[in-house]
Amino acid sequence: MTDGTRSLEVVKSDISKSTIVGTSCAILILLFLIQPLGTSRIGSAFAPIVIIWMMFNLSFGIYVSFIATGKALHCSLSIEPRPF
Repeated sequence: MTDGTRSLEVVKSDISKSTIVGTSCAILILLFLIQPLGTSRIGSAFAPIVIIWMMFNLSFGIYVSFIATGKALHCSLSIEPRPF
């Protein structure tokens, strides 16, 4: 849980340990407060966000693998990649 908030030190190096612990505690308290709403309601709220995130990962993976570098196509089919 604290790894995500600890990574804020990369962005802002002067962040204190008490801020990291406080932010982690606030997130955990928020999670426990919304827990009685049920997993189905929370899941239906986050499902579209996760689907969009996965689609971005898929599209950028295809772009980098086949369009931008052409190396994946070259390795799998043993043909020369097209020059850019």
